[in-house]
Amino acid sequence: MSVAMARTAEQFEALLAAQRWPRWLNLKQAAEYSGCAVDTFKRHLIKTGRVQAKVTDFGKRYDRDEIDQAIKNYY
Repeated sequence: MSVAMARTAEQFEALLAAQRWPRWLNLKQAAEYSGCAVDTFKRHLIKTGRVQAKVTDFGKRYDRDEIDQAIKNYY
């Protein structure tokens, strides 16, 4: 696979991920995105302050990028 095709494949994967996971997730989506149960997400990411809920017109939402950072820097 050429470098150009590899970049295109990476961009395509990023596009698919962005379509599957919107930037702002509700609690259930955020837990699913993190690969854990809702209670586990609450216990390890919300209650410890690693992820903050943002109140919107649509209820509480969690930033996908903030979740990524919290998981990346967990330990």
